[in-house]
Amino acid sequence: MQVGPVEAAQRARAVELRSKFYSGKPIKTKERVLLPVPPKPEWRIKECWFNQHVISYRVGLAFFDRIKSFTTATEVHVGEPPESKRTMMEITKEILLRHPLMSFADIRGRRRTKAVVKVRHEIVRAIVKERPDLSFPEIGRFMHKDHTSILSAAGNLKRKPTTWKSNDQHYRDNQGNEG
Repeated sequence: MQVGPVEAAQRARAVELRSKFYSGKPIKTKERVLLPVPPKPEWRIKECWFNQHVISYRVGLAFFDRIKSFTTATEVHVGEPPESKRTMMEITKEILLRHPLMSFADIRGRRRTKAVVKVRHEIVRAIVKERPDLSFPEIGRFMHKDHTSILSAAGNLKRKPTTWKSNDQHYRDNQGNEG
């Protein structure tokens, strides 16, 4: 096989560099220090249950619920109708009948005008009051809102009056109280 002049020059340069740098002398290196291997954590060695306390707590709650159901089952209430729970949709429809300009899509939507928020909070408060068995995330999924929005709306029942005042009206009412 014939080698061209460029390739021959490259090979000659490689032989020259190899003899210069790798002349057979041993290369000095630092001594290797082996670090101790840390022991494996217990959860890698044997099977552990991180949430065992949660599981045992839930088992205990289920046990007490069963006991409670046995004690309440023996009580007889004569003349009282069985507890009937209306759905969230039924509660919402009842409130929307009082507000004919609002639709269910408006309540579930993104708009935050005073009128929409007022009706939305009224619905949430009615659901929370009538259905205490429902969690805020469940109500939030129904309303297409975050559970913190539902929590805020439910808390507004206790803090805010049902009538809305404009900032001007609020200023006029509190103007005499200053100074």
